[in-house]
Amino acid sequence: MATSLYLSRDTKMFVKLPAAFSESDNIRIFEIPILEGFSVSQTDNSVEITANEAVTVKTSSIGNLTRRGMSKIKSSTNPAEFSFQTYVRPFTTGNGGATMDTGVSTVGSKDTALEMVLWALFSSCSHLANDGTYKNEVALSSGTANQTVITPGTSNTSIDLNHAKLVRGFSDAEFIFQVAEMDDDTFTKFTVTGAVLNEATVDFDIEGIATINWSGMGKGLTVTSDATTEVATVYEGIVLGTPTDGPVASFIQNKIGSLEIDPNAITAADALNTGYTTLNSGNAYTVTLTGGSITLNNNITYLTPENLHMINEPCNHVLGTLQITGNVTCYMDGDSNGTLQLFTDLLGSENFTEDFTLKLHVGDHDNGPALSFEMDHAHLDVPTTNFDEIVSLDVSFTALGDARSLSVPPAVKLIYKAT
Repeated sequence: MATSLYLSRDTKMFVKLPAAFSESDNIRIFEIPILEGFSVSQTDNSVEITANEAVTVKTSSIGNLTRRGMSKIKSSTNPAEFSFQTYVRPFTTGNGGATMDTGVSTVGSKDTALEMVLWALFSSCSHLANDGTYKNEVALSSGTANQTVITPGTSNTSIDLNHAKLVRGFSDAEFIFQVAEMDDDTFTKFTVTGAVLNEATVDFDIEGIATINWSGMGKGLTVTSDATTEVATVYEGIVLGTPTDGPVASFIQNKIGSLEIDPNAITAADALNTGYTTLNSGNAYTVTLTGGSITLNNNITYLTPENLHMINEPCNHVLGTLQITGNVTCYMDGDSNGTLQLFTDLLGSENFTEDFTLKLHVGDHDNGPALSFEMDHAHLDVPTTNFDEIVSLDVSFTALGDARSLSVPPAVKLIYKAT
């Protein structure tokens, strides 16, 4: 009978960044509260070898014998994979200093979130300034040494994904899942090395709390077990943690979420296409949400060599297309510029691409807490009709780049507002 068991409920997750990531050259360890259903694993690949030959010699009285054995050889390891879920939890830091201090992730009275470092890694940031600003370390254009991606502010904090243009994401991060032994002081740590975040899905519902489902990959997975527990250096905002003083991060209940849909004017190129028009004469549609989700995907591919006579390991990754898609649900109403008008306009449109400015607000974007998605260009599909007790619509959208260009990532900003 097993005398030493582990409960997944006794798990803490930490994100460990090397000293080179921080302007002050300090190793920073973020504690990120997670929900049930997390996973972390790594698999390998093997080659089966069999022999198949004719038998020409009678070797016994019962007939001919043949080779029937097989061998199996491990050829390579796959990237480690991990996934977990967090709540969307913005808060205003209580740090009064001009630079980051022990426990906090930005300077005083700036909006941030427990999961802000995850968005930084998702958007290829490789540098954390002492004021809490996350940047890309390399030049993206002439004269630009550090492209700012995440800018903390006193009224809101913005994440500009239009600046996430690198070939690879920062891959020196470690994701540590620490599980405590039930009847002892032993801690087992599942550490994903060389970790990168591939996908994030924000789910919101008027009867629930907004969450984010994260998934990623890494070069390898190590498992260690001892009496040493990981100690976070950034922990402000956590309800259950050590220490517990300072501001507490808020949860977002989406009862007052909203969506603004504003048709963009047609371009000169659009005007050359017969029947191409600006929908609803350029007037914005009013949409009251009942729920939805938005998915951001880096489409990461890991590269693994195929050398003989060795066990090949993943060597690096590349970022693919930044794909941002979503779906919202709403009731169909007959109000002026309402959802019925949106449905009929899209249904009868002859435009090749429907170009809208979208502002999707999860929570109260005026007073907070809230997480908003602002898309300068987005294509809307014709909504799907659901004939329930109240007729409703499913509206799907895809974010596009500036001027709908394939050369740049989707022109999307995430806005966190604490209060």
